[in-house]
Amino acid sequence: MAQWYWLQDCFPNADQFNSLHEKLIVKWKDLKDYVTNPVYFADGGSEEDRMTVEYLRDTAQQAGLKTKHIAVHEIGWDAKHSRFVDLENNAMNTLFKLYPWEWLLSEPFAEHALSTLPPASPLQQYGPRKDRRMWGSMLWIEPIWKMLWSNKALLAILWELNPGHELLLPAYLDGPRELKSYVRKTFFGREGSGIAVVRDGVVVEGTLAGESAQGYVYQALAPMATAAGKTAVFGSWLIDGEPAGMGIRESVGPVTNNTSCFVPHLFR
Repeated sequence: MAQWYWLQDCFPNADQFNSLHEKLIVKWKDLKDYVTNPVYFADGGSEEDRMTVEYLRDTAQQAGLKTKHIAVHEIGWDAKHSRFVDLENNAMNTLFKLYPWEWLLSEPFAEHALSTLPPASPLQQYGPRKDRRMWGSMLWIEPIWKMLWSNKALLAILWELNPGHELLLPAYLDGPRELKSYVRKTFFGREGSGIAVVRDGVVVEGTLAGESAQGYVYQALAPMATAAGKTAVFGSWLIDGEPAGMGIRESVGPVTNNTSCFVPHLFR
């Protein structure tokens, strides 16, 4: 929302590719028959994640849902009734978590998270709230299958399935092969962590030293947009599979991390 307020204050006659707020509220309204109040919103504790969760929580409240915040480490497990509970021992039936599944599954209660998942049948998985008895005891937002899209090994699989595609870059799992300029990424690295950039055989950012238990993907280095000594990366926000806005992050080097500046945009 900050970039929208910037636009209104500085360029009121311009426009912006940004319908994020409206589409979030509409989607929460669509979910009313599927969720159980209160909808819990959880994060891992960082200031940035807490702000993001509070914003999403606000859009859910504007859609008419009751909500409650809880930190991930505050979520408890009621073994007697096989359910997750909050600090007051209230059952939790719907949880939005800004906390990666790959992190959650390494937690001590991972087996309980898996046991509360809905069954495999799409009809059971996406049935309305009155059919909750056919689900698991927790509706997780986002669902566990989103782990697939978080795994950068998909880059190599896409290239193997579609070699030479104009929208893809060469990517491999067993090393850089013929690539002289490439980016080495851990499968589940976030916020720029674990990234090494190699240009013409020379490491220009990060390091190739050490090993990752996750494994690596090696992807060809592509030219990036630069201006005033900074590198820009465009991000697209999707809601229910539809584009709803974009964000631009600028960094001094080729790797974008959690301290990279967020730059608003406009068009006339």
